[in-house]
Amino acid sequence: DILGGTWGVRLVARSFSTDPPASRSLIEKVLSLVKEPSFPINYIYWLADELNEIWPYDAELAAMAYETIFTYQEESQEETGMGTPVLPLTSNRRQDWEGAWYLLVKHFPKFLRVAPTTATQMLIRCLNGFIVRDHIQRYLKKKVTLESLIRKFRFRGKTAQLVQDGSYIWDEGLHEDKPIEMAKDFFAFLGELAALEEQHETLDALLDLMRDQALVAFFWRHLLQTASRHPNVFCNRIFELALARPIQSSPETIRELGLFIEAGSAHFDEK
Repeated sequence: DILGGTWGVRLVARSFSTDPPASRSLIEKVLSLVKEPSFPINYIYWLADELNEIWPYDAELAAMAYETIFTYQEESQEETGMGTPVLPLTSNRRQDWEGAWYLLVKHFPKFLRVAPTTATQMLIRCLNGFIVRDHIQRYLKKKVTLESLIRKFRFRGKTAQLVQDGSYIWDEGLHEDKPIEMAKDFFAFLGELAALEEQHETLDALLDLMRDQALVAFFWRHLLQTASRHPNVFCNRIFELALARPIQSSPETIRELGLFIEAGSAHFDEK
């Protein structure tokens, strides 16, 4: 297992381009380890560190790895060894797993630039699940379901959704080793796209993905913040948010909506 994780996974990743189908089959077997009890985490850790070798040839597999790793929760405090025989160190399974999370967060900006659509879809799915689990479901009263909290509105010609998540309270904290930290890179990337007219087609495609897949208020909160920094580009693209009752009345978004209207007012047409 030490050889398999430290060398096997890395060699398969670094030679991925020589035979993508066979390499994918091996990487899928590594990801399936999470179904086994007390599986060796070093396989997953080194895969997380080598995904940049994979996504240029198979972005969907890289996204699968992100989702598999971020979805799994390792709670064990069982001691694990690390370091060298000369300088032996100890850790535990939970810390090792969160180390893999840290690597995924670190690599995400590069993934986003290589495969923006695939990376965005992965991010939305991961953050929907992470925020629902950690900030919504644990606070639900008995007999209250997540589905009953969904509020719908029109956005970019279709129906979008919002569930209040309390992000106006917890969103200002540090999330360095959490999937939520990737959102900072994503919305910064939207700002970069907005600044380049030749990238506006990609920007529109990512906004449509948000419309179709975003669930938690966190996304709409950050989209309004980004739009306030680039009002000339976003004012018409997301104007429907200013008319959406869930956006107007949710504590996560009401302040950000006011800032967006203030920044964008000079760019709105008379209608």
